[in-house]
Amino acid sequence: MDFFVGTIEWVEGDTSFLTNIWARGSHVGEAIQRILSAAKLNEIESPVLIDLEGCEVDDIIEGAVAVDRGNSFIDPREYSFPTQYSYKFPYGVIPVRNAEHSIDVDAIRPGYETWRDDDGLINVEAVIEREEIFDFYVSLVETLPEIRTFWLKLQEDWEEFGSEEIYACDELTTSLEIRDFLRDNWIDTVLNGHVALTTYTDEGHTNLSISDHKMVVLLTYDERIAKTVCASLKHSGLNRHEDMLSVAGGVHHWHYRHADGRDRQGLIRLLCDKGFKLWVP
Repeated sequence: MDFFVGTIEWVEGDTSFLTNIWARGSHVGEAIQRILSAAKLNEIESPVLIDLEGCEVDDIIEGAVAVDRGNSFIDPREYSFPTQYSYKFPYGVIPVRNAEHSIDVDAIRPGYETWRDDDGLINVEAVIEREEIFDFYVSLVETLPEIRTFWLKLQEDWEEFGSEEIYACDELTTSLEIRDFLRDNWIDTVLNGHVALTTYTDEGHTNLSISDHKMVVLLTYDERIAKTVCASLKHSGLNRHEDMLSVAGGVHHWHYRHADGRDRQGLIRLLCDKGFKLWVP
């Protein structure tokens, strides 16, 4: 097992607090769960992990308090400051602690941007708060014309596999079926930072995705579909930005899966049982 250290933030009234927690984990997601559990065991309500870094046991500060049978340690010191808005990164991605980022992480805000490339492909990308991603995505799927297929893309660096894999299911062809599949397999899909998921319709060769960065992404050649999606995002309270900041655009970060989620081979077995097939180009 490896050791990790993360910064925990929480709010009490008009004051926010920060402290450090160290935890063991066989993978990033397991360490994150131990960090959050340690915070709650120390009566921190609604803890939010804002960054993470790999470390050694020797890096744990003197005076840190052991929690969870020595699988985690909490810094008894707390740092306070006036509460202000901060974007909560979706489950599955987290900034690397003390890394040099090309953008200001604190400046990230929910919103969307759209542009058309030289080939006429319309791009729409939306940064959404972690609690709202599922509802946003399902509501947008409902606006699509006839759905042809739904697929999951497993990233090439997940468990050092070395290649990207796509598993597609032609039996999930309605927004209700896709919603139910995602709800039933929430931990292994929406919350898995090693996985992107896509709904595809032939009209406009349209892909509507939750990326591995847990952003909602639309790619389409159909202007009507793009306008409908943008209108839906705007109606939901998102503002359009010309130069939107996101974790994908200059934040050094980790991807991780939930501690209770399946490993790569376990997810592949689940997908095959659900009628998904490996797509070979």
